Amino acid sequence: MNAPRLDTQVAARLEAAFTDLASGHADRSSVEKALRAIGRDAQASGSGMADVVAVVCEAATSAIETARDSRWEVVGRLLHLQEEERRRLAAEIHDDAIQAMAAAYLRMQLLARTLTSPTDLGSCEALERVVKLSVQRLQRLTFELRPPALDDTTLASALDDYLGQVEFEAHVRLHLVDGLATEPCEQSRLVLYRAAQEALTNVARHAAASTVIVALSEDAGGYTLRIEDDARGFRTAACGQRGLGLRLLRERAQAVGGSCQVESNPGRGTIVQVRVPRR
Repeated sequence: MNAPRLDTQVAARLEAAFTDLASGHADRSSVEKALRAIGRDAQASGSGMADVVAVVCEAATSAIETARDSRWEVVGRLLHLQEEERRRLAAEIHDDAIQAMAAAYLRMQLLARTLTSPTDLGSCEALERVVKLSVQRLQRLTFELRPPALDDTTLASALDDYLGQVEFEAHVRLHLVDGLATEPCEQSRLVLYRAAQEALTNVARHAAASTVIVALSEDAGGYTLRIEDDARGFRTAACGQRGLGLRLLRERAQAVGGSCQVESNPGRGTIVQVRVPRR
């Protein structure tokens, strides 16, 4: 087949129209206008329908690839901004609130040494315990917002650190199976880590599990996180507050072209599987 002889400007207009349509920046009227222009150009130049179809297919393919790349760039920037904000909040909590609470705790300890009344001493010690617990919760919050290991180590190592925290606090046996031979890109690392965080938070709060297996694997198409527990399970159609977290988890995975599947039934535990494409 001979190469299309259509006006290159018209073909460029068509590609731009497809790109805008695929990215949601225009409606299909722009594509229809470009198609009509190609039809007029084809009629004037004597090009056959095969040439017209070839130009349309080439423009559509190029536009879809451009839109896909653009989406990845936008999602990547958004994830990066979210993590930067998390890092900023964690630093502010550590440098401000935690330091103030720790200073108050030390002052109360000094005050307790001066008290002679058993009633006053008991009240002061009770207040000390409240402040100490508040400091611990703030420290946990800073860890959840931006764990240091996420910046310095592999995804598996960062998850291993997080599992240690959950295991200590929730009294659940957690096993990590690292099947990764390569490291995911930054966007995929963040999505998989946050997915594990959300799923394990649900396990700790709602599931009453005794054992949880967290498995990382990869193939030619991408990376998979699988979390399986032996808890009481739930009906996925009526999971209440837990459903909000799972919905956010799905949206985050879909934003990078991935997927999230949840399988659960009462008395049969839960399986959460998140997959992201390789980049």
